[in-house]
Amino acid sequence: SYITAYLKLYFPAQFLASALNWTSDVEKYAGLIREAKSFGIDVLVPDVNESLAGFTVNGHNNIRFGLASVKSVAGNAEGIIAERSKNGRYSSLYDFVSRSGCRKDAMLNLINAGALDAFGNNRLEMADMAETIKEYAAKIEAAKQQADVMRKMLPYVDGIFTDEEIISKQEELGLAVVLKKPVMSSKLSEKIAKKEENMVSLENDIVNLKVEERKEELLERLNREKALLGAYISGHPLDGYSLPSYAVPVSDLQDGDKKVIAGIITSVNISYKEGRPSAAFLDVEDKTGTIRVCVFSRAYADYSSLIREGSVIAVSGKVQKDTFNDNDRLQFIADKLVAIEISRRRICIIYINREEYERTFYGLQKNYMKVNGAEGYARFMDTGISEKIPFGIDERVLGTGSRRIIEI
Repeated sequence: SYITAYLKLYFPAQFLASALNWTSDVEKYAGLIREAKSFGIDVLVPDVNESLAGFTVNGHNNIRFGLASVKSVAGNAEGIIAERSKNGRYSSLYDFVSRSGCRKDAMLNLINAGALDAFGNNRLEMADMAETIKEYAAKIEAAKQQADVMRKMLPYVDGIFTDEEIISKQEELGLAVVLKKPVMSSKLSEKIAKKEENMVSLENDIVNLKVEERKEELLERLNREKALLGAYISGHPLDGYSLPSYAVPVSDLQDGDKKVIAGIITSVNISYKEGRPSAAFLDVEDKTGTIRVCVFSRAYADYSSLIREGSVIAVSGKVQKDTFNDNDRLQFIADKLVAIEISRRRICIIYINREEYERTFYGLQKNYMKVNGAEGYARFMDTGISEKIPFGIDERVLGTGSRRIIEI
């Protein structure tokens, strides 16, 4: 309709965010994300300090994933948002763990979906830390509650002389039963002081918490992200590959086409004949979509060594409808497969707020650090946007920002 066309033309971010909130079909969902990118609109991973429950448009006119869009998090989303609205933004991983009340599975899914990226740049290490921090936070909360009960009982304890009286008084005041034996106020003050010391000690342990360094493979990171969000958001497994210029996007294929496609194998099913592998059925995905690729006996005999999940390949062949399953879904009958190797390059990613980045790089232009010829990108933690640093950083990187060097 006219109104729909008008909204899409003049308010594309808002229009597409609304469409994403109403879409449950996975293919349409991924298509809307690709359409947003075609408008120059970044679709950002969820963020515990910015996201609402559903998709929203942020102040930079980009679409931010909602917390409820993350698998197994919907039941925790409103609580996370309500706590943030009441007591302010989450300042650290510990602050989030201790305040949000998230279940363990929801916490890990939020980390792997990128919703806590502002607190660290290695999701595997954050997942390891979160479990330990949750244990510490539970101990701190227990000590805090016990100390609170003791403080509220201070005016009464000197006049209580039996076990029954002290338990009864706590129940009368609506408190948890912490004290089960009579105690003098002077001794109770000492107990409170020890509880407070214990809390400080536990908080210091969290600040100094170290976990084993873990290498985070880009493909594994993106696959976890896709499993939780339904699409690759912070990157794509094909980033860094030089695909053939003549390869046709999967979304452009038509029945009867004889073309070349290129993409990553996301699933493999092997067919056996007389106990021996004879054919393969692959899901091959590029940045526009996914298609089933059928590698029958002759092609399978020649190219079976290239067929494994995670491989990036170019495939020549013909498009036809899936008549075997009696539907109109297109499939690709392979004639030839060719492996595509990644064009590896070093990239240095700096995690920093935009204001600090602009002040340092364009103002002071100091705090240099050698990074062995890596390309430089700034990842702005306040907006979730990445931007290539305008000059080479073969000799300098911001020293005050958290940095990570990766090869892709």
